[in-house]
Amino acid sequence: MKVLFLHMVLLVSLFLHAGCNTGSRTESTPAAQEKKYTRLSPLFNSDSCYSYLEKQVAFGPRVPGSKAHAACYAYLQSELKRHGFSFVTQEAPANTYDGKTFQLKNIIASYK
Repeated sequence: MKVLFLHMVLLVSLFLHAGCNTGSRTESTPAAQEKKYTRLSPLFNSDSCYSYLEKQVAFGPRVPGSKAHAACYAYLQSELKRHGFSFVTQEAPANTYDGKTFQLKNIIASYK
């Protein structure tokens, strides 16, 4: 029984020693990671984001089929093009509870 206990202590200490090895490792600081990866997306700017939000709200209620909806769609398309995004538009009819049909638009954009 003592021999089994001794073997277990040796085995555990061997695993601990292997786990605590401080051999050569690659540095994982943010500065080191910055060298490894290239940013593919534009930086986020909260002021610009708020400005875009204000512009969309200024169109008024963007109910499908309204002039505000069409104007906001055109604005979003032009801004995406201006910033180098590619995009596709999904269109689908949607029926409301009162029997009206509206053409919905979903913009799917990607950067690079």
